[in-house]
Amino acid sequence: MTVNTRATEATTTAEPLDILALYRTMVTARVTNDLLKTRKTQGKFPFYIGCAGHESMAAVAATLNPDDWMSLYYRDLGAWLQRTGDIYGPLREAYSRTTGPMGAGRNMPSHYSNRRKRILPTFSEVGALAPFAGGVSFALKREKRSEIIMFTTGDGGAATNDFNALFRQAAVHQLPILMVVEDNGWAITAASPIQWAGSLVEWARGGGVYAEEVDGTDTMATYQASTRLVEHIRSGKGPVLMHLRLGLLDPHSSSTDIKAYRTKEEIEATTATKDPVKNFGRWLIENGYLQQGEHVLNVPTWQENTPRGAKRQLPMLGAINEALVELAKRDDGFFVYGQDVGSPKGGVFGATANLVTQFPGRAISSPLNEQVIVGIAAGAGMVDGRARCAEIQFVDYHQSAAQTIRMAARTS
Repeated sequence: MTVNTRATEATTTAEPLDILALYRTMVTARVTNDLLKTRKTQGKFPFYIGCAGHESMAAVAATLNPDDWMSLYYRDLGAWLQRTGDIYGPLREAYSRTTGPMGAGRNMPSHYSNRRKRILPTFSEVGALAPFAGGVSFALKREKRSEIIMFTTGDGGAATNDFNALFRQAAVHQLPILMVVEDNGWAITAASPIQWAGSLVEWARGGGVYAEEVDGTDTMATYQASTRLVEHIRSGKGPVLMHLRLGLLDPHSSSTDIKAYRTKEEIEATTATKDPVKNFGRWLIENGYLQQGEHVLNVPTWQENTPRGAKRQLPMLGAINEALVELAKRDDGFFVYGQDVGSPKGGVFGATANLVTQFPGRAISSPLNEQVIVGIAAGAGMVDGRARCAEIQFVDYHQSAAQTIRMAARTS
């Protein structure tokens, strides 16, 4: 069964939505996600980051025309499948096969791109592609082309300077771009509220960009809102920000223990109420699209893979923990500032775990913004010359703070 939607009066009618095909795409995304998660646990490849809870992005992608551009982030398997229909591509990339359609097996898994399908390349650093997406939309407007571009990122990505650069590009030049902030409540292990103050929608509107908050756990509501917002852009009314509320059904990645930073109650509530695949399946039954027996989806329980290595007297991680505690003992002004460092786990790698438990308040979680992190630590040290510590979570991420690091080195 199909639902007809009209994109704008000035363009051709958008392709009809095949509701059952959309559901199959979302189920395929979930099944693929769980398969890759299991294969990683079996040691088939070293890392995986999943999409569970974000499958309704397929509905957003369904409102775009085939010649529209997309810039996706690592939870957008549903949008990738909706655009490409390639169920083997994500598996080939995870296994680092040269036949992988995204990076020929040379990139990390879940870095969705496809040149032929107009899906821009993806960087490890969430939000890093934002200024480039702005450049694409700038060219589309300057050349008076009919296409638009959708840029997606997570709630943490909305805190980055790259995203803020895109926002200003879009607002100043009134670019044909749909900016989707997929907010699942967690930026790795840090809760979303520390990424921005107040309402993201009000912030965007105050900056000259039309914005709406949308319930991403309701697939049809997501599709209807996306259709309306895409029409807004196509009709020349300027850029749009969609604050898409979702639930994260798995840990941040295969390297993260979900129980280390989320309560049992919150996990259970999210699983029960924020699963877009199950919610959509129930809607299809209630509205006569499916029979109960056709709506069968087995979602296996995620099990943590804990490698068992040789025991060591004091591994590097233990040494880092002890050193930070020692510095805190020597200096009551010492602190560590960085992404997730104040979580119960002590950051993604647990480097501040001892500091969190022994010196509460001395490991401080930051927004997902490397320039902010380096600026806080270096600037605090400038006040009195005492040591402060900035944690850059992964080496890939230091590039965003390169200028700030250089300036700090000059003034230290």
